[in-house]
Amino acid sequence: MEDARVQVGKLGCTANGVIVTGDIAFSGQEHQYAMAAQWLAQLTDAIGCDRTDVQMIPGNHDIDRKKITNTIDSVLFSIREGGDHWLDRHLDNPGDCAALYGRFDAYKGFALDYRCELDLNGGISKSARLDLAPGRAIRFVRLNSALICSGHPEEGKLILGARQRMLPIDVGVENIVLSHHPLNWFQDSDKARGYLRGRARVFISGHEHFPNLDIEDVEDGCQVMMLAAGATAPDEVNEKFTYKY
Repeated sequence: MEDARVQVGKLGCTANGVIVTGDIAFSGQEHQYAMAAQWLAQLTDAIGCDRTDVQMIPGNHDIDRKKITNTIDSVLFSIREGGDHWLDRHLDNPGDCAALYGRFDAYKGFALDYRCELDLNGGISKSARLDLAPGRAIRFVRLNSALICSGHPEEGKLILGARQRMLPIDVGVENIVLSHHPLNWFQDSDKARGYLRGRARVFISGHEHFPNLDIEDVEDGCQVMMLAAGATAPDEVNEKFTYKY
């Protein structure tokens, strides 16, 4: 917290906001989000932005694992095996769709307080256009990469899905795409990368806790920044918080 305050102070300005790339809770419980809200309030106060100037997405730890019944586990398995077609099939079924998103109930209420509501039909959610200069703006595009997470080994097995791969494109607006999981965690990573290279300028992920930055050339005068965020935890280490990043 103090480091963030100092680093912003060195720039001689205040920050415009905070980006959180998922795993806000440990197991998707309401009391965990109450603690996260207090921590975010302290952080935003420290760097000088409004407390609601936060962009966030869910991670696999924002799922209430107690809601992964045998039936839901079977649905998630069928999606991983069947790909886009099976994902869309379950999203088009009101009961199945509600069950998939029911695992995020506590997160949904928390994120709504920051105007980062989930799309509940398998699509993206996005921020309002943020104007930088005449004819130039940015927009945050939020993906739910944890939608078919189940708790089983999942690297290379997740599916982003066609509804989340279709990124918006508008003249003069650059997309900053947020995803908890890096692209290598998805079966459809090649398709997703194609859309990112054509429609986004920044891709920010988390999950692996290894900060990294790559700049990929798309074409002459056009690049996409691939930023892997690190992780943080409350300052205290006790029986509740037994790890530090």
